[in-house]
Amino acid sequence: DSANSVDHYVDGTLKTDVTGFGNNGETSSMAANARKLFLGWDSGTAGEQFSGVLDELRVSNSVRSADWIKTEYDNGANQGTGTGKFIKTAGSEEGYVTSTGSVDTRWVKGGATGKSVVITVDNSVNSAVTTQWIQITRPSSNYTMTAGSATGWSAAVTASTVTFTGSTIAANASTAFTVTADLGSSDEAQTAWTVDVDDGTDGATATTSVATSTTALYTGIDATAPSVSMSAVSVNSTTQLTASSSAATDASAGIHATAYWFDETSGNAGATDSTDWQAGLTFEDTGLTAGTQYCYRIKARDALLNESSFSTTVCATTTAAPVVAASTPVTTPAATPQVIKSLEIIEVNAKAADTTATITLTTTEKANVYIEYGLKDTYGSTTVRTADYATSYSTVLKDLTPSTTYHFRVNMIDVRGFKIESGDYTFQTAKLAASAST
Repeated sequence: DSANSVDHYVDGTLKTDVTGFGNNGETSSMAANARKLFLGWDSGTAGEQFSGVLDELRVSNSVRSADWIKTEYDNGANQGTGTGKFIKTAGSEEGYVTSTGSVDTRWVKGGATGKSVVITVDNSVNSAVTTQWIQITRPSSNYTMTAGSATGWSAAVTASTVTFTGSTIAANASTAFTVTADLGSSDEAQTAWTVDVDDGTDGATATTSVATSTTALYTGIDATAPSVSMSAVSVNSTTQLTASSSAATDASAGIHATAYWFDETSGNAGATDSTDWQAGLTFEDTGLTAGTQYCYRIKARDALLNESSFSTTVCATTTAAPVVAASTPVTTPAATPQVIKSLEIIEVNAKAADTTATITLTTTEKANVYIEYGLKDTYGSTTVRTADYATSYSTVLKDLTPSTTYHFRVNMIDVRGFKIESGDYTFQTAKLAASAST
């Protein structure tokens, strides 16, 4: 036992006055880990051998009561010729139950109520008997047991244990037991559940099995949300921004498969938020207003749905709308009425690979249209003349240079063959988009 003592029984009865066994009569001391265990011989004293025949030896790692030992002796005494002997057997003592177990999850959410954990008890390792009694003990006081269930078994519940009776686990078989608990709201490292098993029905000779691997009978409580922050907001155009976040980190359960939610906080025209949790680290916001500031923040969740607060915001301003100014009014022949009804530069995009300007106009009567444009009022470049006569026209001037003033002139030929030229117009291309603004 824990005191390294040895109890002595004669004919199944604990003796208190056995001579030759030391000063304590029934009990003698045994030095802990001093030397190997010898049965029937004292290896330290010459000639100290047992004088007789040993019918049987049993070795058990469970403490046996005096009543159990007496019963086993008496049962053996009635098994044939001779008296006062155990049954002669070979192999492990009564097929010692060595069930082990495993849990279905390694992390549970802090503060959860009615959380179920499935513990599979396996009665296969070195076992030769049927398990009839199972007791599952919580890892710590941060778990309050509330229920238990398993097919064919009855469950008795206390705050710390769930005890199952009423059925069996045969040798080399396993059974899944579900235990339910309310959890504390503080983080806890992975801690072992305890499974006690017995081949009896009352647990009187139960043995304990606790897996040593943190992937088997261990769970931990995760009550802490992940950490996440915004990294940048990139300017794409007059109407589009891209918000980016860092990758979230979580020390326990890990990040959810769709972990991120972006939120726009300015409320300016066109702004939108995430409509659902997403896996990606970027969020494109379109349909914005030119030259307007927008601000974004991010939150994240872990695999157990612990959700962080929103991060601090990062802001950026969309590209300003181009300034278009007419240096002279539209001029037409005196005998011809004014033809141009409206003229707009509706979008100027500045990109390293392709800076463009889109020009639209409407006329009071149908005409073919082409545009001359260039860096000076002498132009140098010309769009293709339209084939159809129409009262509306749109064209895209390509391959422009960012942050540059351009001149253009509208040329129209109506159905009577009159050619009408506008005056000289100018517009300014935008600067290349900034990578981020805070």
